[in-house]
Amino acid sequence: MPSKNLYDVALHYGYVYTTFEETQAKFRRNSELMLKTLETEEDPHPKIYSQLFDGYGSVYEFESAMKYLEIGIEKCRLKNDSYAA
Repeated sequence: MPSKNLYDVALHYGYVYTTFEETQAKFRRNSELMLKTLETEEDPHPKIYSQLFDGYGSVYEFESAMKYLEIGIEKCRLKNDSYAA
């Protein structure tokens, strides 16, 4: 089957907001999904914790952000996983 390599750049503006309320709304939507993943998956990938850390930080909820950062780091240590946020 013939193939061709394409070189292109995709710009993603899904996380560019004009108001803090927009930031909060997107985070609330995303965090609901991520927290549900933590509840339902037996061994979620450490990336979930990294994304929760980033998200909580984006809405200035630093205590929660640090909680998920610490859990994610510990999960990586236990699994000897080199995933880096």
